Amino acid sequence: MAALRAALKHVYHRLKRNKALHPPFPAKRFAVIIDGHESSASYKRCCCGCLSREIKTASGSVIQYYHRHVMAILLCRDFALLLDLELQRPGEDEVAAATRLLERLFRDYPRAFDTVIADGLYARASFFKMVADHGKQAVAVLKDDRRGLFQDAMGLFKQEEPVVFRKDRLTRRCWDIEGFNSWVQLGKDVRVVRSLETRTVQRQMTGREETRESDWMWATTVPKEQVGTEVFVETG
Repeated sequence: MAALRAALKHVYHRLKRNKALHPPFPAKRFAVIIDGHESSASYKRCCCGCLSREIKTASGSVIQYYHRHVMAILLCRDFALLLDLELQRPGEDEVAAATRLLERLFRDYPRAFDTVIADGLYARASFFKMVADHGKQAVAVLKDDRRGLFQDAMGLFKQEEPVVFRKDRLTRRCWDIEGFNSWVQLGKDVRVVRSLETRTVQRQMTGREETRESDWMWATTVPKEQVGTEVFVETG
């Protein structure tokens, strides 16, 4: 793993020296995406680093062994670049592995990125605080409708007219409000962004057009003056 990390770091610094890295955000801001991925699974082979789970089959329950890792991917304007990865250990969750990964990123790539983007699993006060302690900003998917922040945001969004963005067959109705203090455990105000998206797709079998809807919401410490609504939603 050390050799792989050294190679990834070499690639990053080579691209940076050649001025091949361009930020996706205005004001020259880079973001790193943190996400978990499963790399392999087996019912017969295992090692000391394997995770395990019970799988129910027609013949009864069996134990499956698998490996899972968390990746840190630098989001650039033209491509995404792998910076590092960390194996999830038996008995821990993905966020614990991500915490080790981020601590190493903050040390090895202190100026490579300004923002950390993650899915709903990372919408935790401890995660946001760790990112803030290193002078970075955080973005996480907000999808727990039992959370006070989620409920407060939805209440305000119902009173606001959305801003509409259209791109090809995609229409986004967006709400973007700053100053929420409902996340008591975090102890600081956050911004909440919602995108209600409608996309028109054409079915290959019938040729008929079909409308699909998706509803996205994020909590973030990134201020609106740094990253506007349209760019934020596109990146999120």
